[in-house]
Amino acid sequence: MVAQEHFSIGVSETLFSLAARCAKLTGIHQWQSFQGHLSDEDIRERQKTSYCLYTIDKALCWTAGLSPNIPASDINFESYVASSEASLASSLIAKSELAKIEEAIYLEIYANQVKPKNEDEIRGFATMTLSKLQIWLTNSGMDFDIVQTLPETSASKLHLAIRYLNVQLLLIWPHQHHPDTIFQRCQEVARMCMKLVLSLWNSPPDKGKHAVFPS
Repeated sequence: MVAQEHFSIGVSETLFSLAARCAKLTGIHQWQSFQGHLSDEDIRERQKTSYCLYTIDKALCWTAGLSPNIPASDINFESYVASSEASLASSLIAKSELAKIEEAIYLEIYANQVKPKNEDEIRGFATMTLSKLQIWLTNSGMDFDIVQTLPETSASKLHLAIRYLNVQLLLIWPHQHHPDTIFQRCQEVARMCMKLVLSLWNSPPDKGKHAVFPS
């Protein structure tokens, strides 16, 4: 996070690549394999670190225009169960699941090796991805209508809602001239996103939280 704020994109990407390599060598992403060998607290810390690195990796994809350092295949995703009580662990699980959808969009639309697709292929991928986003929204327990209208919404929930809208834009913006109606919502989604960004800007910060959005 500090590198992203104070150094160039190139330096940030280099530092993160080193961190990602160290995490892989030390087995951070295989946190579940340490059950019975480490305390529950140590295992949970490894899990949180794994999800955090994976989420930051996706943010760097958009800002630096690079392929992911940490693919979804390296991560052990824990089943997400929405809880009425917000916690760092549940927040990171929700963010990592959303980042997994981001990664699929990046590899399908933005990566260098992407091949041209016809209208039906574009529509099929968008429909499948929007369905995954809807499932994510349901599993996250976030009521999007309440987030948009409730003035006291926490900064962490606003951040998550903005990320949710950003992922929609990453999916439909490159195909905004596609004849299907699902691609005609760019301006509507962008307006909702900017409204929530303004709400986040004016909200009191959540202690220990840091927002990172795709550029």
